[in-house]
Amino acid sequence: MTKAIVKGSTDSNSKDTAWCVYSPDVDVYENDQELLLVADVPGTSADRITVNLAGSVLSLSADLADEGEYKTSYRRQFKLAVPIDPDKISAESKAGELTIRLGKAGAHSPKRIDVRAA
Repeated sequence: MTKAIVKGSTDSNSKDTAWCVYSPDVDVYENDQELLLVADVPGTSADRITVNLAGSVLSLSADLADEGEYKTSYRRQFKLAVPIDPDKISAESKAGELTIRLGKAGAHSPKRIDVRAA
């Protein structure tokens, strides 16, 4: 997991806040029907995780509870090479692991074409 500390604030009247931003490790699998992403997001409950698909870019983020002087979050984005069917997307979080299933759009799924002898 990659970690970066960023200083900044969300409004001009507050003092700077240090953010500890992690880029979670993600395993990506593919078969003919779907892409499967499995991300390590320890310490994060499902209600604090956001998954968005905008065009061909999948974003995942999560904000964790403040840890002392740092606000901690996870951020990761992926540019998808295959079209995704928005009705075939699901995400599940369990025991610090986020599983995202992205069903491929039907027109772009591989199809085997049988060749007949003439």
